[in-house]
Amino acid sequence: RSIGIPFSIIAAFFFSPIINGYIRLYYRAACYGEFEISDTFYYFNAGRYGRALVLNLNYLLRMLLPATLFYAPLIAYEIISNNLIKGDFYGSTLYHDGYFLFAVLSSLCTVLYSLRYFTVFTVSVDNEMLSADQVFQCSRYIMKNNTGSAAKLIFSFTPWLLLCLLVLPAQI
Repeated sequence: RSIGIPFSIIAAFFFSPIINGYIRLYYRAACYGEFEISDTFYYFNAGRYGRALVLNLNYLLRMLLPATLFYAPLIAYEIISNNLIKGDFYGSTLYHDGYFLFAVLSSLCTVLYSLRYFTVFTVSVDNEMLSADQVFQCSRYIMKNNTGSAAKLIFSFTPWLLLCLLVLPAQI
């Protein structure tokens, strides 16, 4: 048995403040027109590293648990289809249509739920003295009346994704 996958997950978590550093770098470039490459490692300094890990863990838990609930019907559909229904249902068009419907609805619910935390990392960069809970409260407050705009932004990429899905089979 390999320890590669658990090790990779743990390493990715402990190096996740690099992502926070990239967000800080781009935020400073957009707001002030200046940045330093060292901003990428800004959160590896004493005191900031722990705060960045707490924020990232909070974000992961606040996104992973609801996503698990939103995808539960899809998982249940897959389990029921494979184990309890006899015959050729697994390969039928009805099975694939149902699977597609559950996948789209689960993904849509997850994206719409996640919009409340759309500004978490920007708020954390802009207000470094806030705790993780305060950052999430601010993000929810900011997104309260802006969820529709954020949804339009996110869903405006749908044609590009569909185009990728249409072109991908031609490449195989």
